[in-house]
Amino acid sequence: LDGEAAQTAALARLALEDVWGIGHRLAPRLAALGISTPLELRAADPAMIRQRFNVVLQRTVLELRGIPCLDLERDSPEAKTICSARSFGRAVEGFEELAEALSTYVSRSAEKLRRQGLAAAAIAVMLATNRHKPEDAQYHATRHVRLTIATADTARLIRAALWGVRQIYRPGFRYKKTGILLLDLVPAGSVQGSLFL
Repeated sequence: LDGEAAQTAALARLALEDVWGIGHRLAPRLAALGISTPLELRAADPAMIRQRFNVVLQRTVLELRGIPCLDLERDSPEAKTICSARSFGRAVEGFEELAEALSTYVSRSAEKLRRQGLAAAAIAVMLATNRHKPEDAQYHATRHVRLTIATADTARLIRAALWGVRQIYRPGFRYKKTGILLLDLVPAGSVQGSLFL
C-alpha cells in the first residue's frame, strides 16, 4: 500500500489472525505478550519476537513496517538465513504449481548455500493468500521442517520443502505468495556425513 497512513488504516481493519504466518496457533501466544492486533505486532521489538518465536515472525514484523523481506531473494550471514519467496502475478490454486515454484526457490537457495560453503539444518515453508483482497477467503500458514542432518543438497532440501508444504496446503484458496527460508546455517565442513550427491 502507498503511504504509512494507508497501511495503518488497512492494518486497523485486520484481525491478528489475518496476518501472514500468524493464524490461530500463534495469536494466543502473542496476546499473552500484550500483542493482540496487527498494529501492536508492527510496533513490537523485532529482536524480542525472534527470541520468543522465530526469524520468520521477525521478518513479518519488518514487513509490516514496510521493510521488504520476503519478496526478494536475500541471504543474511548475521541472521544465518537464506530467503527466497515471490508474490505470484496471478492467484494460484493448484498444489502442483505451488510445488513447482517452491522447488525453484529451493534450488536457487541451495546454490547460494554451496557458494558460501554452508549447510542448512532447517527449512521454513510459507503460503499466503492475498491479504489485500478481503473478498477472497484468507489463509496464511508456515511450516518448519527440522532436517536430521544439515545439508546443502538440492534434492534433500526440495523433499523437505515439499513435505512441509503438503502439511499446510489447503485446496480451495487462491494463493498469492509462497516461499522458503533456510535456517540454522552452519559451515558445511562441520557437518558429519556426505552433504552432496
